[in-house]
Amino acid sequence: WCSAFCRAGLEVVMSHYDEKATAYEQGRAGYAPEAFARIAQAVTPTGSVAADIGAGTGIASRALRALG
Repeated sequence: WCSAFCRAGLEVVMSHYDEKATAYEQGRAGYAPEAFARIAQAVTPTGSVAADIGAGTGIASRALRALG
């Protein structure tokens, strides 16, 4: 669906996005650990699932994953 010219353009755009996302992740503070402890308390007794919807850098996803 995409020509060689199109693919080359997509590669340029994605490399630019990757650079910006990396800089954002490196400079962004994480979330308070207490917030994830409260999420764990809320979902663990019922067997519910918590999801990081719209994850960009995965900061919240990694914190949720660390809880098990």
